[in-house]
Amino acid sequence: MEEILEKLHTFFDVDKLIAFISGYLKKPVILESTECQLLAYNSYSIQQFDPVNQQTIFSKECPGAVVDWLKKTGVIEQLYTDSNPFYVNGHEELGFNRRVAVSAKHKQEVVGFIWVQDIEDSLSQEELQFLHEASFQVGKVIYKNKKQLEKKEGKIEEFFKKVMDDHFYTEEELKWEAENLSIPLPAVFTVMVVHAADNKSETAEDVKDVIRTYLQLEDKVNHVYSVQADIVVILGSLSDRHSPKATAADVVAHLQSKTHTHPSPLYIGMGREYRDVMKMSTSRFEAIEVVKAVKIVGGQELIPYDYEHLGVFRFLDSIYSHQKKKNDFNPDLLRLKEKDRDSQTSFLKTLEVYLLNNCKLKPAAEQLFIHQNTLNYRMKQIFEMTSIDLSHFSQRCELFIELMLMKKDQ
Repeated sequence: MEEILEKLHTFFDVDKLIAFISGYLKKPVILESTECQLLAYNSYSIQQFDPVNQQTIFSKECPGAVVDWLKKTGVIEQLYTDSNPFYVNGHEELGFNRRVAVSAKHKQEVVGFIWVQDIEDSLSQEELQFLHEASFQVGKVIYKNKKQLEKKEGKIEEFFKKVMDDHFYTEEELKWEAENLSIPLPAVFTVMVVHAADNKSETAEDVKDVIRTYLQLEDKVNHVYSVQADIVVILGSLSDRHSPKATAADVVAHLQSKTHTHPSPLYIGMGREYRDVMKMSTSRFEAIEVVKAVKIVGGQELIPYDYEHLGVFRFLDSIYSHQKKKNDFNPDLLRLKEKDRDSQTSFLKTLEVYLLNNCKLKPAAEQLFIHQNTLNYRMKQIFEMTSIDLSHFSQRCELFIELMLMKKDQ
């Protein structure tokens, strides 16, 4: 045993370390981060892994339903409070076989979870003791790798902040520093900005971690850093034949699945795709313009994520500034707003949905969850109270924009 432990402490590569543990125990072993993201795995055969382990290996993270169950049954809490290996009963419906769990610790800090699948025979006391000792070496390696990664990411973040601030005067100067720091530059890229509506840097950090964990699955030309409550994400490809927009769409979908219950909404914008690294700040500026438009209307329902499809919404901020300066607000909409406030009606919302559906009764009524006759009556009331004339395309456009701007004040 002493000889085995001595050899254990010679491993400083996490994959080789997990392979050694799996080989000694003759069991499949999974190593996850404290966020239940896959860090390493090993077994004699992939068939030895149960369905949950197989899904974790395939998706690089433990299935959400399993994580919820582990939290509900107190397993996750025990991993933080008990430094010794313990058995976790299986869950047949989830495809979760019985296994031994132990936290990977370094300096009293839990940095990961080790799962040993119990296929046939239970672990002996000697094997459990080995796993206990191994957990500290695993924790040490994870901690060391984390610190090295943070140091490297700090230099990368500083470099890209300089790029975004147009610090470099020439492309040659930019490429020279990137090469000096061993930072591969994308052949094609887009910049995404994610804004936490509550303006809290803590929220931004949480969201940044979600994005960063997801992008670890991609190539090394994707980067994430934060500026106060904003997260800047550089999504690139080493080949100009592959568009990063597909990765961007995946990131948005992943964010929506991970933060749909988050108390603070996220506003997301994406700049255009470029092949010139000197245009990186331009792409970021375009992404910020999308976020500004989302802030004005108070949500992403009507605003596209992509600046390229932003259309007239890109002018909302300028129009609003002009309106505010000249105190030039539509009297008809102000009248409807006052009526809604005093009589608890919803004329403004009705008009907005009616315009969104190209003044068609049936789809507008369906969206408002009312009968067509009810909608027809509401629109008749609106026309009687105001001078609104929807027969002119220009007025329909103007009204819609002013309705969006009115949301900013609300």
